[in-house]
Amino acid sequence: MRPTSVPADGRVDALLADGTAVRLRPITPADASELVRFHEGLSPESQRFRFLAMHPHLTPAEIELFTHVDGHDRLALVATSGGELVGVARCDRVGDAADAEVAVTVADRFQGRGVGTLLLEHLADRARHAGIKRFVAVVAPDNSKMLRVFHDAGFDSETRLDEGIVDVRLPLATTAGAVEAMARREHRAEVSSLARVLRPRGVAVVGASAQSGKVGHEVLRALLERGFTGDVHAVNRDGGVVLGLRATPDLRDVKGPVDLVVVAVPAEEVIEVVDAAGEIGAAGVVVLSAGFAETGPDGAQRERQMLDVARSWGMRIVGPNCLGIINNDPGVRLHATFAGIHPPPGQIGFYTQSGAVGIEALAAAESGGLGLSSFVSVGNKADVSGNDLLQWWEDDAATRVVGLYLESFGNPIKFRRLARRLSARKPIVALKAGRSPAGSRAAASHTAAVASNDRMVDALFGDTGVIRVPSFEELFDTLGLLSTQPLPAGPRVAVVTNSGGAGILAADALADAGLAVADIGRANPVDLRGDADATAFEQAVATLVDDDRVDALIVAFVPTALAVSGDVASALERAIGTTIEQPTKPVVGVFLAGSAVAAHDAPRIARIGTVERAAKALSRAWSYRQWRDVPRHVADRQPDSDGVSVATTSARLFDRSGPGWLAPVDCAALLAAGGVEYDLGEVVTSGAEAHEAAARLAVPVAVKAIAPGLLHKTDAGGVVLGAETPLEAARGYQQLVERLGPTMEAALVQPMAGPGEEVIIGAVRDPAFGVLVLFGAGGTRTELLADQAFRLAPLSADDAADMIAATRVHQVLAGWRGAAPLDVPQLRDLLVQVGQLVVDAPEIAELDLNPVLVGQHRLWVVDARIRLADPPTELDATRHLR
Repeated sequence: MRPTSVPADGRVDALLADGTAVRLRPITPADASELVRFHEGLSPESQRFRFLAMHPHLTPAEIELFTHVDGHDRLALVATSGGELVGVARCDRVGDAADAEVAVTVADRFQGRGVGTLLLEHLADRARHAGIKRFVAVVAPDNSKMLRVFHDAGFDSETRLDEGIVDVRLPLATTAGAVEAMARREHRAEVSSLARVLRPRGVAVVGASAQSGKVGHEVLRALLERGFTGDVHAVNRDGGVVLGLRATPDLRDVKGPVDLVVVAVPAEEVIEVVDAAGEIGAAGVVVLSAGFAETGPDGAQRERQMLDVARSWGMRIVGPNCLGIINNDPGVRLHATFAGIHPPPGQIGFYTQSGAVGIEALAAAESGGLGLSSFVSVGNKADVSGNDLLQWWEDDAATRVVGLYLESFGNPIKFRRLARRLSARKPIVALKAGRSPAGSRAAASHTAAVASNDRMVDALFGDTGVIRVPSFEELFDTLGLLSTQPLPAGPRVAVVTNSGGAGILAADALADAGLAVADIGRANPVDLRGDADATAFEQAVATLVDDDRVDALIVAFVPTALAVSGDVASALERAIGTTIEQPTKPVVGVFLAGSAVAAHDAPRIARIGTVERAAKALSRAWSYRQWRDVPRHVADRQPDSDGVSVATTSARLFDRSGPGWLAPVDCAALLAAGGVEYDLGEVVTSGAEAHEAAARLAVPVAVKAIAPGLLHKTDAGGVVLGAETPLEAARGYQQLVERLGPTMEAALVQPMAGPGEEVIIGAVRDPAFGVLVLFGAGGTRTELLADQAFRLAPLSADDAADMIAATRVHQVLAGWRGAAPLDVPQLRDLLVQVGQLVVDAPEIAELDLNPVLVGQHRLWVVDARIRLADPPTELDATRHLR
């Protein structure tokens, strides 16, 4: 049975529709008195809805029944907020069937906030793992709230009215509708949870020192100087006056609404402050203090305790050990960092896991005039993460482009879902630290050896449209371009310059970046010569902006005595303004020789330091445009792929064999369940058996050794090809015995495959990222050529086609030098099948089909290996907080 992400104690935290966090956990006998209080606090109507009759008090037998569950036939969850029980959901199996009667009850003051739907969602997940396939319920016809909960869950529910009672049936199979409904609820809840953090009515700074240079002092100064539109409160244990504000010694005594608490006190005092923040009804806490998980086990324990306290109050935590947050919305003007840097308002939303990188980002934005819509530094990322911010920026009208500095992924599977959705509307530019060389592992002919973590990241970003950059400099080049310019409609670029050398460098850079020098009917780059003034630039750019043969412009200017950067920048602004009201193509200004242009002098052009960097930024924008313009289809299951059959076969084989490489016969069985055609032949253990097998099979045959750890059969002399008769097959077996000795356990006798090109198809499961599919040149050339493409499964047909096209071997498959094209459509389908097979079988840790021979009209899986392992935890099965 596949494990869930539920901790051993069964406790998880999740968000309601209004963004409040609640705690879900199994009910225990210790909840008896709290359950009685909960029931007696219900309105008479809620009691009637639960029991279909007035029922003001629970009997001792009911209390005993309701608080004792076995996790198999009876399951029950409670939801708590601030330590108070606010909801209960339970199910009881109906006899020996896979049906269970379900009931959900929510405290009246929490109704309408999503408690019931959340409880039902989590109860259904645990019920599925207990073998329950359907919930049934009887509901009063006027209990519209409960009927709405069942409907909103997204299951394929059935209802019918029978003798004045509504019978409800909820199959628990995870449908596309249920997944979409959960995603909508998740999005609404996560955005709501950040609303009072990023748009607070009031902010309290705890640790607001009167001494300049202290963290609390500088945060308070930033809030006041930047004109935060809400109330600002200073909290200092000694009271007094800090920056003109009367400081309150205790957070609990602050008057007025406080949605956000910024904490700058020693680590050992933070938990008490977080508890006090919960008492006054704060929605979130930004913990600037260090001394948590970054310091070791004791700090990690302190961090867990802090988060536990915050969750008990339904609050979100930013940090700890972070720089702070900014929201430049003119209606908010929240600057709660100690960076001392104030970038202007703009359209870039920026997220960082590093405070130092955050300071660098703020400085780059300020000096380059690149406005930020919002900025969040998460530090240790105890709670609020990049995934939360992706949800926020999706709805934030002020954010046009998102910048990410990432060091790790908490839930890459969720990131994939959210980033793909956001990228369809707004570009995401990411700098991922911790790149490792692609060849860091020893080369071997199996997928896991080439699937490094960085390959996973590349596949993740490629799948989601995230623009990956290798350096901080290129991160802000790309952000600056995308936040100020339209996307290019094509790869054709015109270059205007007053330096022939700069023009040549630009042309080379465009070629290196995969862009084209536009054919404009005259020389391009357009060299205006060294004596060109601002008017010459204005006229040239105005002409090219209107030219349909040009998709983007690079203007490379070297200052001279005849023209200075500011004049040329103003000329470019006029050129754009005189041609079109709304820019339709990007214009990049490259001001060389140390010249600089202030942002307010050229707000309608992007400014990048070199022509090489400008070309790279335009190339990324064009690649993103291509990704965005291709419809993103969810991969469809292949008609001959049966997910239930695959899962059942995989679980049975794992139960029987345990972790490790499957025997050839079992490997073939699992591939067959997924619709993958693999002619295994026969397993033999002697020359005589090889003779008999060859007599039954169509000759010629191949004889292949089976031995522990034998990856490279050909290199080890473990293959005899083209045995034309049964006698030759028997002799082939004996040759293998002589070559490999006692290590050889058996051999395969297989019909020879037809002629074709050798490729490899593989898949490896990462516990965090999911299933990575590999395609490339196969056979003995796998390591030599390293000609490989990677994608995350499941794959659509378009994904598979893109993978094939991304390799050099694709040229051979398409028909190299007049040769007949090979069967690429079947190869594409096989890639899709393999990805779906590994998705459906959680026990598959690694799969290799190498080689696969691709012929003109069919293909052959020549060799196959599958390794099983303990199924990974499901990270994205239910809504829950980190």
